[in-house]
Amino acid sequence: IILDLQKRLSKHNQNATEIDYLYIFFFGDQPVLYRTKQVRPEINNKIVQNFAYFIVETKTADIASEPIQYVLRGTDENLSQEIADLNGLMDSEDKSFLDISIARWRSICGTAYRFISNDNSQSTILDETDFRLSVPDPRDTFVVYYTNGLPAYSCQMYKNADNKKVYFVYTNTEYFEIISNKIESRGVNGFKAIPVIEYPNNEFRLSDLEITIGLCDAANELASARLDNQDQFIQSFIKFINCEIDEEKFKQLK
Repeated sequence: IILDLQKRLSKHNQNATEIDYLYIFFFGDQPVLYRTKQVRPEINNKIVQNFAYFIVETKTADIASEPIQYVLRGTDENLSQEIADLNGLMDSEDKSFLDISIARWRSICGTAYRFISNDNSQSTILDETDFRLSVPDPRDTFVVYYTNGLPAYSCQMYKNADNKKVYFVYTNTEYFEIISNKIESRGVNGFKAIPVIEYPNNEFRLSDLEITIGLCDAANELASARLDNQDQFIQSFIKFINCEIDEEKFKQLK
């Protein structure tokens, strides 16, 4: 597991770097903020029309605007109460909020994850379940698949109190806690399944932002240039013919 994990980490690190770029792009940290000008550099408006945020939030609202409800498939009325109980448990875990978070991550970076764990006796007063649902950060989470498409294992990363990176790996039968290329602990996976589930945005894991970055950058540049043009017109210079002026006088003129 350690040898295979080492092979996958290089690819994940590349993915994490790209995800981080898309994440800060979504929040408005976009290339136009770093634009420079050679002519009249003091007039340099940097306008972010954050269409990326609009795209992601619109897609998220389309997918997860209403809480997902489980319904009975078939005619076995004996299961109706169990389905109702299941919906109650999901409501207790605030699954609808987590579904929104998953939809948002999928739109931003092309994939998202849900983690199912036990409460470890840390449930809240209003919590009616013995399990816990969460949405881990895709920059610190990934799933490795067999060539037939079935999941082989999941990996979640965090730093411990000693600031060492810890890799927590689940297979269908075991779990491993790996630190500094050593297995610090291992045990039986009582879930009998990998508790990290991936939700790709599409089969290519292509985010909704990646295909619009060029258009977003162009819109920002156009808005900034338009405001530059307005400022430069208002602050335009009168042309003097047959006059000489030194640099200091030119600064005073401006």
